[in-house]
Amino acid sequence: MLKNKLRLIFARFFSKIIAFGLRFYLYFISYDHLTLIYTPGKVGSASIYNNLKKFRVNNIFHLHYLNPLNIKNQIALENNSDRKSIPFHLILSIALHEKLKLFKKIDIICLSRNPYQRHISSYFQNIYRDKKNFLQDDFLDENYIVGKLKKSLPFAAKEMDYWFDTELKHVFNIDIFKEFKENNIINCIQKNNITVHFMKTEDLNDKNQSNLIMKIIGKNLTNKYIPIKKINDSSKRFYSNQYISIKNQLNLLEIKLELFKVNTKIYK
Repeated sequence: MLKNKLRLIFARFFSKIIAFGLRFYLYFISYDHLTLIYTPGKVGSASIYNNLKKFRVNNIFHLHYLNPLNIKNQIALENNSDRKSIPFHLILSIALHEKLKLFKKIDIICLSRNPYQRHISSYFQNIYRDKKNFLQDDFLDENYIVGKLKKSLPFAAKEMDYWFDTELKHVFNIDIFKEFKENNIINCIQKNNITVHFMKTEDLNDKNQSNLIMKIIGKNLTNKYIPIKKINDSSKRFYSNQYISIKNQLNLLEIKLELFKVNTKIYK
């Protein structure tokens, strides 16, 4: 808990310095090739990002927003929350959006996940946005959280649809709902200088992750498969037991899903 509080304090006071340093860094990089891990978040993309960095892939960034309107809304959400700090990925989004058109080639790795599982994971990832989530330090108010999730879960699929419409489609003019082929584990969609490598989180195992990485680095791997390493694993958080308890209280079959759009084929 203390570690997280210190991290938030650091973020509040040094975000402007970090933003300046990032813009300075981007000014000097090569614009031949950009690799983006570009996802709605909480879809398991951190494992791919960390493994790709081991291959010294140049200009690789992990972020969730490039649409200026979404970036603005997310910054407002963070500033108006109890967290009151801007996460690094949003600082990166601002700086990188200004440079996108300069890159000659862009590879994008994009993942989708069951919207309801992702929504629950995302809520816990942002647990510090609302002090009411806590009864006391390191102890969550399960009744409060279950109540909030029961109200928001029916919107989970629409939330995912919104991201693909306003991010991938709006920024890069790639409509995953039209381009997706169900028989392909990894969908490679190319438009001009941009290639999107898309897959479902539920298909992300050691073999498929390795195949995805080979497509980015352009060569075969010496090892058979690269193991997936879980990042931001809930089982290692202070709330791990309560996380399980809360999920057990949420019977997804009983939650009305009337706002589930129609794009179910890209989700599991």
